[in-house]
Amino acid sequence: MEFLDNNSKGEWDEFVEKNSNSFLQSFDWGEFKKSYQGVWRVCIRDKENKIIGACQLFEEKRLFQKYLYIPHGPIAEKRELREKLINNVAKKIDSNSFFIKVEPERDISIGKKALRRVQPQETSVIDIDKEMDDILMNFRKSTRYNVRNAKKNGIIVEKSKDCDIFFNLIKETTERQQFNSYNKKYFKELLDKTDSTLFVARKRDKVISASIILFFGKTAFYLHSASSIMDRRLNATSYLIFESINEAKRRGCLRYDLWGIDRKKFPGVTTFKKGFGGEDILYPNAVDLPIQINKYRLYLLLVKLFKR
Repeated sequence: MEFLDNNSKGEWDEFVEKNSNSFLQSFDWGEFKKSYQGVWRVCIRDKENKIIGACQLFEEKRLFQKYLYIPHGPIAEKRELREKLINNVAKKIDSNSFFIKVEPERDISIGKKALRRVQPQETSVIDIDKEMDDILMNFRKSTRYNVRNAKKNGIIVEKSKDCDIFFNLIKETTERQQFNSYNKKYFKELLDKTDSTLFVARKRDKVISASIILFFGKTAFYLHSASSIMDRRLNATSYLIFESINEAKRRGCLRYDLWGIDRKKFPGVTTFKKGFGGEDILYPNAVDLPIQINKYRLYLLLVKLFKR
């Protein structure tokens, strides 16, 4: 097993792109997250020195304790290699973490089912390897109407480099919908350090909707979004998604990931996203692997007590 903290971005991303569709294991995502937490990249090589298994880990903090987190990994064709990576990382990494949380893209048979997730377990992915007219016709009838109505109402979608536009809009959205969000520095660094683009939908000088779309490999991810209360009438977000799909196609993407649906927690958002005709993808359950068993038992107790 070899540790690759100073590895080649090209070699790493080539393997990840070939074997996974997730930006969460990409080199740039790791570099971006280094501003906030410990990040490690681990791989297994074959006799010809080619990577056959890879895993990017992040050191997270939860209830005043550190844990290691593997989102959408480890990446390997064989399940034995995926499990070997998980079982060995804690022995090699300089961390005081008391457990490992794994949210895999592909099945593993170790660990115990986690009480909570960080990333959404289900998402909707649109096949955009076709003509735009065919993509539009695959939208729900009401979604097609919203796209056309927004354009008719004078909504314009364009790219922007002004992070303040997005942050001001997301503050309005979080206050209205009562959820927490990241600070402005986080969004600015996300746009600066990853292959991300800010799209804004406006009517004249008023920004109605804004979204950060992240590109990795052949997939575009609808990662963060915010909207004004006026969007309910003007349907700007539907048109923004349509135009960002256009951009993704120009960039050679084959998939557009709407990044998270959950019928129980977010029924309204889920209904909206499913209007774009994507295929539902369900990832395996998240699992925990305790490293310090007593601390892990205390953690489970606190999670249940505080429901966090």
